Amino acid sequence: MTKYYFVRHGESESNCDGVLAGHLDYPLTDNGIRQAIDAAKSIKESGVKFDSMLSSPLSRAYDTAKIIASFNQYKEEDI
Repeated sequence: MTKYYFVRHGESESNCDGVLAGHLDYPLTDNGIRQAIDAAKSIKESGVKFDSMLSSPLSRAYDTAKIIASFNQYKEEDI
């Protein structure tokens, strides 16, 4: 059975500014980085393993995915 897990990116600068960013590329805030680290740790503690990881190319999503990958023994090229 195929399972899909979805993780939203951490807080971005647009979230703080109240802007609906859509396709505009806003980076993660320091809080967003901490949120991504917390998500990565939770995933690691849960024991979930991935066959693959997919991410939007927007920096807020891709940086969140990179953090999750690094905490869970995946390489950036696995994303």
